[in-house]
Amino acid sequence: PGFLTGIGAHNLPNVVRYVDAMNRRLERLPEAPNKDAAAMAKVHALEHEHNRLGDLVGWTPEVEDIAWQLQELRVSLFAQAVGAKGQVSEKRVRTALAQLDSGLH
Repeated sequence: PGFLTGIGAHNLPNVVRYVDAMNRRLERLPEAPNKDAAAMAKVHALEHEHNRLGDLVGWTPEVEDIAWQLQELRVSLFAQAVGAKGQVSEKRVRTALAQLDSGLH
């Protein structure tokens, strides 16, 4: 309940892209399951840090922005043909997380 209203109408096109990206990932998974698992491990590590920081500061605009960056990173890693929105990389997400973390100290 509230999922679509919670993300805002302006983000609905992104959700459509994410579903398309998930489908492409599933189609490609049998070709390289080890590569997929390695990429997912990177995403999980970033998500863990994001969740840790989110628990500390709450759902701020910065935490929300990083959540969207993580979704775009998934598109970039698992479904390049779909096309990620903006410049996204593991390094950029790590930098955003580090900036958020440094603001806590």
